[in-house]
Amino acid sequence: MHSEVNGYLEEQCEAVANHEKGLAVELSSLCDLVKEKADYNEADFDTYVSTESLLPGKKGRQAPSSLPQTGKVTVYKAGDILVSNIRPYFKKIWYADRTGTCSGDVLVFRAKQPEQSGYLYSCMRSDAFFDYVMKGAKGTKMPRGDKKQMLTYKVASNPSGATVDFIESALSQASSSSKENHRLAALRDNLLPKLMSGEIDVSKVDLKQLNSHLAKSLRQLGRHVSPHKNGAARASANCPAPLAIAS
Repeated sequence: MHSEVNGYLEEQCEAVANHEKGLAVELSSLCDLVKEKADYNEADFDTYVSTESLLPGKKGRQAPSSLPQTGKVTVYKAGDILVSNIRPYFKKIWYADRTGTCSGDVLVFRAKQPEQSGYLYSCMRSDAFFDYVMKGAKGTKMPRGDKKQMLTYKVASNPSGATVDFIESALSQASSSSKENHRLAALRDNLLPKLMSGEIDVSKVDLKQLNSHLAKSLRQLGRHVSPHKNGAARASANCPAPLAIAS
């Protein structure tokens, strides 16, 4: 459920960002490619990002299967936008919610105005961006994007305050949901072997009370993510109704 909600939230952000009508400017006007490096031993499993750990289809990241053993890594910060530069058609992109390091094949974009980082991520998350990158990609078997060409992608400048606030709120909600999902997964992995072995006895658990607690949790989640009352009055029939994010 967490991943479905997060995907929906990010799709809403993308739709809102792509309907901005400001003056179109090149991406380079609003962000920079990060070049800061650190030694390979600064990488750790909680924060290191490789092309392999970025998930296709704009689904964020997972823990890497290994860490670099030599060379340098790129340093990223919370609010940066990480994009795999190998086979751009896989659409691997992540909005960083922490500080960490990544491989040289992962490009790090940083907004010149930090408050616009979520807006930029939502613009770059679009299929149009990855289609544009593929037009400038080099190589056939394993194409790589052209960094300079990427930065010429056009986005609307000066997004409205309402757009920036909506995206910031939605992405914050998605980040919190993702962190909770990881916490619960770690708890499951720790408890399941003990349950299977009988080390933990659940024979006396009150299932009615447990079901009541789960139902309450789902209702609380529903209050955080609910359809906007004015969803029908949207700019385009292809633009999903934005969500009302509870404060």
